Amino acid sequence: MRRLFGTDGIRGIANKDLTASMALKLGYSVAKTLSQTEKPILIARDTRNSGEMLEHAIAAGISSAGKDVVLCGIIPTPALAILSKLKGEIGVMISASHNPPEYNGIKIIYNGQKLPDEIEEKIEEVYFNEDFKLDPYIIGRIKVDEMLKEEYIDYIVKNVANDLNLNGLNILVDLANGAAVSTVTEVLKRLGANVYELSAELNGDKINVGCGATNPEYVKSEIGPLHDIAASFDGDADRCVMANSELVIDGDYIMTINALYMKEKGTLNKNTLVTTVMSNFGMEKFLNEKGVKVVRTKVGDRYVFEKMVKNGYNLGGEQSGHVIFMDHSPTGDGLITLLRTLKVFTEKPELFNSVLKNMERLPQFLENVKVDDKQKAMESHELAKRMEKAKKVLAGNGRILVRPSGTEKLIRIMVECEDENRAKEIIDYIKEAIKDF
Repeated sequence: MRRLFGTDGIRGIANKDLTASMALKLGYSVAKTLSQTEKPILIARDTRNSGEMLEHAIAAGISSAGKDVVLCGIIPTPALAILSKLKGEIGVMISASHNPPEYNGIKIIYNGQKLPDEIEEKIEEVYFNEDFKLDPYIIGRIKVDEMLKEEYIDYIVKNVANDLNLNGLNILVDLANGAAVSTVTEVLKRLGANVYELSAELNGDKINVGCGATNPEYVKSEIGPLHDIAASFDGDADRCVMANSELVIDGDYIMTINALYMKEKGTLNKNTLVTTVMSNFGMEKFLNEKGVKVVRTKVGDRYVFEKMVKNGYNLGGEQSGHVIFMDHSPTGDGLITLLRTLKVFTEKPELFNSVLKNMERLPQFLENVKVDDKQKAMESHELAKRMEKAKKVLAGNGRILVRPSGTEKLIRIMVECEDENRAKEIIDYIKEAIKDF
């Protein structure tokens, strides 16, 4: 069992759960475990105040193991993934993604992809069981190259958006005061769009606060008569959720729009979309009726990616707006998600609008319950008993999902059914089994 890494890297409150001394030792462990070439290890971060502290600690650990480091500055996680393929083998991203400002996290990227569990376990083996073995004659250098983001921007414009013309499109973007500030507006303007910004400060105190992809009602509320469409990103810009004046267009809508467009163009591999158990059953039914198969995984983009690779699928993602267009990038990229969806919006508006109008979704009700011990809560016999009883109450006319958060001390309870009162009763009933853990 992994002791450091969760479902999406290492995550916690900075200077409490995630300290500089941990980052130093992790940097050393990563360099000792993964480095196979002379290429430098790239480090990037979002805008959080703790980012610089962790960046320097990780860089020191890597250089103490004899590896060179390049600091890329503030760029999105998916930008680092692409740069790790173009410029070096390993990338280290310092970000807590959609979490509040006091959190931070560390993700390791290898050749553009997140690490599989077995590699993370090898890093942990070094971290917990080996002392620092330092050589005074082999010390890595640390350099700064904040212009590497331009290579990412050029890559997106030339390889992802080469068939996209946004001349005259008026788009409102909520950048979550995070890493998206460094890239999104520049790309959209290069493609001809008129861009209106919200939450566009490089401000670690404001990242994800009342804004961004986890608060999409904010950008929806700011849409005016001049705006054709809106989009919001999370702190590290791997998620994108869109909106118009009437509707928040979440990942389920975005995946459906793109799946149908790609099927029509003959580019949707095996006519299949990969998503997680969180996606609405109404989406699955709608796509099935139009000849698109839906394959589900457990929650986490890493599991979506693994299923895509194993079976040769090229479109997958999560309701949260984390979507993987495998033909363009091996990881979810909020900017790529936006650009590919804008392709449908501008070229096939009738398809885009038809999905928003006709895809009926079962109401979903979600509650997060704070706990001290997620594992004990999930192993509760009372929880299992109440889950079984609640499923009998629904009698096949809905779904219940109870899962631990991969990044916070929360148990997430989701009930999907037509009856709002019944859903709330079920949530309260299940919550009683775990609230004291």
